[in-house]
Amino acid sequence: MNSYQDNIRPWAIFVRLPSGSNDCVARFKKRSDADAYMSILRQGGGIFEVAFEHESTTPTTGKQGDAIQARN
Repeated sequence: MNSYQDNIRPWAIFVRLPSGSNDCVARFKKRSDADAYMSILRQGGGIFEVAFEHESTTPTTGKQGDAIQARN
């Protein structure tokens, strides 16, 4: 279940790890803010993706990587 802070900041930046998992790096209220921050992160190397995460009523597998929507 997402916390209140996660619900008011639905845009998340995830980093892809070599192990195949994803970690949330930062959360934002607006996609444009997430995209701007992601462009800064990419300058240092690594694979980053922006995803919109919202609390759904359907059960999830718990894998955040399933919800990632890549924008390159």
